[in-house]
Amino acid sequence: MNDLCGKDAASIEQPVLHLPPPAESGKRRAPYSSEVFAVMLEGRVPNVYVFAGPECWDRANQRRIHRGLGTALVLPDDCSPEQLIWPAVEAVIVAWPIHGDCDRTRKLRLAQALIRDGVRFAAIEHAPQWIRAWREGAHPND
Repeated sequence: MNDLCGKDAASIEQPVLHLPPPAESGKRRAPYSSEVFAVMLEGRVPNVYVFAGPECWDRANQRRIHRGLGTALVLPDDCSPEQLIWPAVEAVIVAWPIHGDCDRTRKLRLAQALIRDGVRFAAIEHAPQWIRAWREGAHPND
């Protein structure tokens, strides 16, 4: 699994997307979001990865085991991103394997839902380039 190993995802040279929020709001919390909210209530800034695609549950659980609770969220395959409520963290890395389902539209919908719920920056794994999405007015050059 590529976890950027010390790279700053915000500094990766890729096109930047400024996305409008989706029209509907989430109906239920994303899996493991209660753990992320608990970390935030303690006054800590969580380092969160969203796992999607093949084996997302296994990969999220491995991160939770190795990095602690409040470090992983899951986008289940059977759920649309805009149906979920996402914690308003500063930034997330979306670990979405390049092999298998690489539906760009679904990734953009996830970016919109994350931004809608207050995430400032999302870096989403996608071949050949990462998708970078910033909340409006949050990009360093704005």
